[in-house]
Amino acid sequence: MSAASNFSPVSPRILCVATALIVAALIISGVAPYERATWLMEVMPVLIAVPVLAWTYKRFPLTGLLYFLIFLHMLILIVGGTYTYARVPVGFVVQDWFDLARNPYDKLGHFWQGLVPALVAKEILLRKGHVTGRKMAAFLSICVAMAISAWYELIEWWAALLMGQGADEFLGLQGDEWDTQSDMWFACMGALFAMLILIVGGTYTYARVPVGFVVQDWFDLARNPYDKLGHFWQGLVPALVAKEILLRKGHVMGRKMAAFLSICVAMAISAWYELIEWWAALLMGQGADEFLGLQGDEWDTQSDMWFACMGALFAMLILRRWHDRQIARLQEGRNC
Repeated sequence: MSAASNFSPVSPRILCVATALIVAALIISGVAPYERATWLMEVMPVLIAVPVLAWTYKRFPLTGLLYFLIFLHMLILIVGGTYTYARVPVGFVVQDWFDLARNPYDKLGHFWQGLVPALVAKEILLRKGHVTGRKMAAFLSICVAMAISAWYELIEWWAALLMGQGADEFLGLQGDEWDTQSDMWFACMGALFAMLILIVGGTYTYARVPVGFVVQDWFDLARNPYDKLGHFWQGLVPALVAKEILLRKGHVMGRKMAAFLSICVAMAISAWYELIEWWAALLMGQGADEFLGLQGDEWDTQSDMWFACMGALFAMLILRRWHDRQIARLQEGRNC
């Protein structure tokens, strides 16, 4: 008898109790949070996840381990929303214990942000038969988790801009210029727990490419935009490479799933690229603005990943049919 046929879903009674505890925690935390708008943004994933999990229970119940980890993740988010991540009391205790420069509670949240999505992705990919082979499923699950971490940073960026708040006010950067990268690193560690150096260089450095200054003058921009062209291509090329490998090697069943996973791979590479730049800058003893050419843009990391995302979407939407035809010809040639 297969493992799938032996799968026994978690008792609905246990899940109802867990849901009641989460709802109670939300109500208590929502009585007098530190800042109401921030609380709503931080607990929004919980408000979305609870009905989604209830809706999918009958058609696709998750494992007991995953439900338990999701329950803990929700509590972490609720506590962070109540105080804001920079002010959670237990974080100050850990800060004093290890003599840290900042409250580290948000890193716990980002670790869980990698761990839980990686396990969810693995369950879906393997149990639905989207991916053949556990090693490929593990790799793609990490890519999905890293893509979600990158998307989360983009959403925080957009939310802060829309709400008219600076990065430090809304995101709790606590004066850390590398907060976005370290957030994604903790998410990556969570994903790795559940299952190449590229250094920016060149003749001019991205911040000083002459054609970038021409474009800057044309559109009256605040900075040289040449690096955004590089990040757009950093999304487009890896997405097409991933799609070819996934489809031609038979790792993924279905072109829509292959497209989604290819975008995740591209976003994961973009997130990893930002992490590698961060580590390289720290090892070389240079600050973010000196090494990365931020040009005074506090949102440079997020906008870099956004341009990579646009490149990946362009590859999957605009170049889709052209690329599919070429893959089909290669496959036909191999079969002859």
